[in-house]
Amino acid sequence: MTKFMSMVGKKVYLNPLQENDIPILANYMNDDHIKVYGRNCGSAVYEKQMKDKLEGYQKDQTYVIFREDTNIIIGDISINSIDIYNRSGTLSIMIYGEENRRKGFGIESIQLMLKHAFIDINLESVQLGTWEFNKPAIHLYEKVGFKIIGRHRHRRIIGNKYYDEILMDIISQEYFELYGNEELKKYEI
Repeated sequence: MTKFMSMVGKKVYLNPLQENDIPILANYMNDDHIKVYGRNCGSAVYEKQMKDKLEGYQKDQTYVIFREDTNIIIGDISINSIDIYNRSGTLSIMIYGEENRRKGFGIESIQLMLKHAFIDINLESVQLGTWEFNKPAIHLYEKVGFKIIGRHRHRRIIGNKYYDEILMDIISQEYFELYGNEELKKYEI
């Protein structure tokens, strides 16, 4: 397998979404965990969404997450709904398979994507939403620098119970306070 590594960490690397990745990613949408914690309605819908991203001009930055030690796909991460005028975007991430969770792959993937968002794309803010019952995700997002800014009430229905969506964001000043601005030096003339 040839690695086209656009963003490289210690545990993961992120490559831009390629057409041959789509069936692998779509297959995971049938996983019960993904159905509850994700936002998609199944593998067929997800596969269509991913194919649409590859056709024509798309503002989304969608990457596939690979484990560095195995070169196996373990998730996807995106900055969606990029608004260049207002310099904002929305982060989404999904780590596939219980064996890949709670091992630091998600946190490193988010850190790589935030670096890309704030340095390469030059965004001012990145936001996200997660379900109120997803306490591990909320903790992870806070750990990388996101702050809770609100909620959408009754945004998710599972069975006959309603759950709120927790809204979070991080702005560039907070990012650079946490991670420093050493990376910006490569742009100095």
